[in-house]
Amino acid sequence: MNHLSDRALASAAKLILTGLAALLAGCRQPGPAPAPVTARWPVMSTVAELSLPVGATNLPRLQPIVAGCFDAVENRLSFFRETSDIARINRQAGTGIPVAVAAGTADVLAQALSVARESGGAFDPTVAPLMRLWGFRGGVTNLARPAHEALGGTLALVDWRQVTLVVTAAPPHAAVHLARPGMELDLGGIAKGYAVDQAYDALLREGCSVFLVNLAGNMRGRGAPAAGRRGWRIGIRDPLQVQAGAWLGTLTLEDGEALATSGNYERFVVVEGERVPHIIDPRDGQPARGLISVTVLAGSALEADALSTALFVLGVDQRRTVLRAHPGCGAVYLTDTRPPRLRVTPELHGRFRPAPGWKTAVEWVD
Repeated sequence: MNHLSDRALASAAKLILTGLAALLAGCRQPGPAPAPVTARWPVMSTVAELSLPVGATNLPRLQPIVAGCFDAVENRLSFFRETSDIARINRQAGTGIPVAVAAGTADVLAQALSVARESGGAFDPTVAPLMRLWGFRGGVTNLARPAHEALGGTLALVDWRQVTLVVTAAPPHAAVHLARPGMELDLGGIAKGYAVDQAYDALLREGCSVFLVNLAGNMRGRGAPAAGRRGWRIGIRDPLQVQAGAWLGTLTLEDGEALATSGNYERFVVVEGERVPHIIDPRDGQPARGLISVTVLAGSALEADALSTALFVLGVDQRRTVLRAHPGCGAVYLTDTRPPRLRVTPELHGRFRPAPGWKTAVEWVD
């Protein structure tokens, strides 16, 4: 089905941008760093990974726990599964009937709405009708750009302020409704990060102190994979190179930190002979322009996932309000200019290490 293809491409985009493999920190030591033990499996139309330090023997016991977390999140938050909380909310759009949802769904939605507010709508969990209009999320790809009338009508259905989330002490505890018929809630820009956080917490409850969880490039790490390491060193793939192992640079995840990348080049449609990337600005309905990728380092995977999309749409110069609301978060921007530049926020001083070929392209923004 078309929507599965879309989801697989979107997941592959994030997976490729950040890279499947974690590069072990501490590259000063001679010889190749020992590789962690890693389990990989398909889920959510993408690939998941759980990595443990060299010599770990509990991977067969821990992998099903992580997989169970991912399955539970998909069952609740999938845009496509008819029984999910999201699908049930969308079916009642415009009816005025609140839909009871799980506490986890309410938590993710509350955080999505918070990022929407902080970003002035650059991140919007109701963007699905626009995605469909451009040929994503199961929509039909058109040969021409959407007509002005069609775009205007669809924009009327995209407004995070028309989402009502009610949380009460009494059952059902949380309920959601969308104000207008035709509105659709889609938490795809935040759900994978949330799933990684759920897995992270589950592993901590199991007493696991050193691990890396990766779901389609949404990563969160704990501890260090070997003695003398500061953490899990992650390579940010260079999307302008086709060969494997080409990096823009690296970031090391220290205890509890997370990483996510959003980019414009893996998932696209061709309209009037032009590649149209899948990241749509919810404010005007047009494809976001000016950047190739944004990588975000944050305190949680949910935060990194949502902010990577918001910051991509906002661009480098409009980032400050969002980052001020998320202390400690930083971003690496790859600009869509000639020549391309790496613009890095000050929070990542001493953290981001550019690859040799990119050192002269780095600009530290204030």
